[in-house]
Amino acid sequence: INAQGLLETINAGTATSSGFEGQAIWNATNALSLIGTYGYNKARFDDSFNGRPAQFAGNSFRLSPDHSVSLAARWVADLGGFGTLSVLPSYTWQSEVFFDNDNDPIESEDSYGLLNLSVKLTSPTERWTAEIYGSNLTDEDYIIDAGNTGGSFGIPTFIAGPPLFWGVRLSASY
Repeated sequence: INAQGLLETINAGTATSSGFEGQAIWNATNALSLIGTYGYNKARFDDSFNGRPAQFAGNSFRLSPDHSVSLAARWVADLGGFGTLSVLPSYTWQSEVFFDNDNDPIESEDSYGLLNLSVKLTSPTERWTAEIYGSNLTDEDYIIDAGNTGGSFGIPTFIAGPPLFWGVRLSASY
């Protein structure tokens, strides 16, 4: 197969982006904090450029979800002579994204959410910690990018998001 990359100058026109982000933290008790965030981002190419129709008029910017949400809880327990135990579950969600400004549905990802968890024990002197953690605990299949260089050759590449992952961390300070 003889593939040749083609470079083409495209003027997308002008664009407008508006939105907001917010975060709330509620210290429900001395041991429990609840955290929530929300982001709204309306990033679109405008309808025209210098009086001519823009190629991507009305399309979303690449990798720009309209909505993103995160929720977390942090629980900390004093275990006396055994140290401190902290538990941190979190959930993040984002709406659909496109991987190119042409908003081709083949190069897009539907909304998805990820569940993560960390459980950490810290010594009373804070000289060492032991942690068990996991990310994408529901093993959600999702794509984080597509198109890239391969798209120039007619063979778009797709980059998968990390699958379920867990681990153990031990640390010490002197």
